[in-house]
Amino acid sequence: MKFKFDKFQSRSAMTLFVVICLFFVCIIRLMAFASSETLKASAESQSTATIKLYNVRGDIYDTNYIKLTGSESKTVSIILPTPKGVISLSSLLSGEGLKTALQRLNSNKPILVEVDSKNMNGTITYEVPIRYSDNQLAAHVVGYLNSEGKGTSGIESGLNDVLDSGVSASLKYSADAQGNMLPGLEATINNINSLTNNVVLTLDSRIQKFVEEALSNTVAGAAVVTEAGTGKIRAMASVPTFNQNNLADSINAPNSPFINRALSAYSVGSSFKPCVAASALENGITADFSYECTGSLNVSNQRFRCHKLSGHGLMDMKSAIAYSCNTYFYNLALTVGADNIYNMEKLCGFGNSLSIGGGLVSDAGGLTDIATLRRLDTALANLAIGQGDLMISPLGITTLYDAICSGGKYTIPSIVEGYLTAGKFTAFDNSAEKTQVMRKSTADTIKSFLISALDEGTGTTAKPSVGIAGAKTSTAQTGWIIGEKDVLNGWICGFYEISGKEYVISIMVENITSSSTDCTPVFKNICEKIATLYN
Repeated sequence: MKFKFDKFQSRSAMTLFVVICLFFVCIIRLMAFASSETLKASAESQSTATIKLYNVRGDIYDTNYIKLTGSESKTVSIILPTPKGVISLSSLLSGEGLKTALQRLNSNKPILVEVDSKNMNGTITYEVPIRYSDNQLAAHVVGYLNSEGKGTSGIESGLNDVLDSGVSASLKYSADAQGNMLPGLEATINNINSLTNNVVLTLDSRIQKFVEEALSNTVAGAAVVTEAGTGKIRAMASVPTFNQNNLADSINAPNSPFINRALSAYSVGSSFKPCVAASALENGITADFSYECTGSLNVSNQRFRCHKLSGHGLMDMKSAIAYSCNTYFYNLALTVGADNIYNMEKLCGFGNSLSIGGGLVSDAGGLTDIATLRRLDTALANLAIGQGDLMISPLGITTLYDAICSGGKYTIPSIVEGYLTAGKFTAFDNSAEKTQVMRKSTADTIKSFLISALDEGTGTTAKPSVGIAGAKTSTAQTGWIIGEKDVLNGWICGFYEISGKEYVISIMVENITSSSTDCTPVFKNICEKIATLYN
């Protein structure tokens, strides 16, 4: 039997076929839509949780690109909430610590634990930089951070905007709405290798270490070493120091460890005498100007004594500096005049604070005002031996001795060399113009007198066994009395030359027995250790 379809039947079949196809297309599209909505809902039910590990911060380097911060690290493991993680945790902790940690893991949250080994199952291990070592060099210069990781003192504070990268190293992992880590998904550590700006200082960590070791038996004091002619600070130390990893222990410690004594102003005593001598030579008084020291001198009906009560006898400028004759300098100051001495001390920067870079600034100290010096010969006599209202920091007085070593040119000290970013060094602008504060002949003459002070005068115990050195010792009255005893500060300021390199050194020790026993051994120690760099 044969079936025949007319034209009407053929069109009906075709229409039915098209309807069926459209029906299936709609079903597929509905299924796809439902699937995408399910995926979207699933994605929205998940989020990313973050654990901050530490602030990413640039480091502080010495002039030889040796790290002063971040030179050490510790290993930290992120224990994941997995069976392997629980096993690893049990091998690291015990007692209440383990119990607390397991409770966190049981709530599907990772924890951080410091470990000795990098190979542990169920963990992510990474290295965390330790900002400060327990034997940190130059703590007062470097400074420290607050609880938020921001610089609070020293270079850390002054250059915080340079060192702070603004990002944190962090652990990121997928979590549900309650912050629980989702099983089977990877956790990642971010920003560990973020680009940072580093600071390079003029400090030489080798010399810094020598200075700190030399001061190790000093209860309270400071020392500064600069490179002659450039003013670059190669070492700057203050004692007592503090532990940047445990600041609380130093808050109530004796002798105020947080004070940077290298930048604090003190009475300087006889270390000021070369300034008076320079003023004399610059104003027509020759080095053979002489005076008979009998042990005292009357000034405006007041008796001013020499430290050698029996007198030094006939003194010229060389011997007066070598043996620190007070009466010679009383007489010299009265001869030179108030204005000339005042002008010289101002030329040498005394009475002004020194901004040396990185936010570090020395105390301005104090000067006897010129009106008082003109009016009172007794005030001028006190100034002649560095007493009265005169106050200078250990850093500040280096400018006088640097000028003596540099042909009479005054240079502002500096401590920031430049910035280091991605291995590229950018020099800091330290191009301060040098000022000629005395003639070269004046500077050279006084320099020879300082050498005599160590060869035959009051500073013989400071003379190093190698190299060339000259210095002026000082015992300065502070005006303080403890137990009916005057408190005296000791000083020695001078220079050391070895293998063509020359350094200016100033040392101050509080509450001394004598400058020869408290300061001169420190000076000699520093010089002889510097010499080892040139063997």
